[in-house]
Amino acid sequence: MLRDVAGGARVVVLRTEDELTPAEAAKLLGVTRQFVDRLCEDGTLPFRRLPGSRHRRIRVQDALDVAAEREQRRVGGDALRSALTA
Repeated sequence: MLRDVAGGARVVVLRTEDELTPAEAAKLLGVTRQFVDRLCEDGTLPFRRLPGSRHRRIRVQDALDVAAEREQRRVGGDALRSALTA
């Protein structure tokens, strides 16, 4: 992280129990807000609704878990493609 800061990169520090809006979660995951909505609707990404509202909040840890799972699938797919083309 310090290397990134020294190199001029922006670094954001979040606590895992902090909550994000769907738009913020989308930015963290590198996907669209609509895709985050779909992940919430199908149960892949846990969320809570604000009291008396339709607005969602997503824990940082849950978004990070989904990001790690997506990366693991991507790496597995890459390995499978490499094995099939070898």
